[in-house]
Amino acid sequence: MESIKRVLKQAILTSSHPKMFGASLIVGLWEKALLELEGSKAVDQTRALSFRAGVLKVRVYSKPWLLYLRIKEEILVKALNDKLNTTLVKSLKLEKAP
Repeated sequence: MESIKRVLKQAILTSSHPKMFGASLIVGLWEKALLELEGSKAVDQTRALSFRAGVLKVRVYSKPWLLYLRIKEEILVKALNDKLNTTLVKSLKLEKAP
C-alpha cells in the first residue's frame, strides 16, 4: 500500500497545475511541522497564508510569537523541507496580524 505522501507527491507532479497543489501541500504542512517542533500553543498563534517562489507567508497573532518564530526560522524551514524530502521552502515571511 502506498503512503499518502507518495500519492500526493505523484498527484502534484502529474497535475496540470503542480504549483497550485504544491503550495497547498506546503501551507498544510506548516501546522504539522510547527506542532511537532513547538506544540499546540504555537499552532494557535499562527496561520500559513500562501506559498510562492520559495517563500511561505505566515500570519502571527502576537508579537512575542512573531519574534520567537523569527529566531527559529531556519529550524522551521528545515523541518518543512525534511517533510517534503526536497528543498522547496527557502524562507518564511512572518507578518504580525493587525
